[in-house]
Amino acid sequence: MHDPNPPQTKTLKNCPLCDYTSDKKQLYQHFEKCHETIVVTELIEFPSFEHFMTWKVTLENDTKTNFIRGYTQQTKYYDEVILFVCHRSGHHFPKTKNIKFKNDVITKKIGGFCPASIKMMKKMMEVLKFPLCKHMWDTIMKI
Repeated sequence: MHDPNPPQTKTLKNCPLCDYTSDKKQLYQHFEKCHETIVVTELIEFPSFEHFMTWKVTLENDTKTNFIRGYTQQTKYYDEVILFVCHRSGHHFPKTKNIKFKNDVITKKIGGFCPASIKMMKKMMEVLKFPLCKHMWDTIMKI
């Protein structure tokens, strides 16, 4: 039998601008309070998946970034929910232990959590809705 109250574990995220670490909700508050960066969510609707993909590719080309698939799930209300996350979010972990080549690798990772994401919620009627957040590295580049 499954535990009706499983323990809730929260993944801790690192701030790319300082040494602060917390869960996502508190990290958003930290961005606002300490770095004067407000994470804004925008809701956009598309008539079809093709329109969404065209927009996504244009956004990626304009911002010189990629949104990679974080997870896919089905819900009661939506046929498919896909989370696309910023490819620059996170840390770079070199695959080689060879010290000679370690420093030659150029990475675009920002060394922390980037809140930029696209959460695509698809229904059979092909109307897509999703919240869009801005990139944290936009703030890093200004520093």
